[in-house]
Amino acid sequence: MTKEETKKHCELQALWWIASAQTGACKSRKIYHGANGPEFTDEEKVQEALNTAKSHIALFRECCDE
Repeated sequence: MTKEETKKHCELQALWWIASAQTGACKSRKIYHGANGPEFTDEEKVQEALNTAKSHIALFRECCDE
């Protein structure tokens, strides 16, 4: 992937995760605390989606700094 393609991919991924958090689509995911822990609450799933979006934004910024 070129630098511009990587930036676009990061941007689109961040937007997808933000939309997932805003619409509540992320709440249908099955994610757990550890291997045998309890399932994330809906609020934790939304926060996880936003954290994932932040990660993609950080990757975008790293591409801009290069």
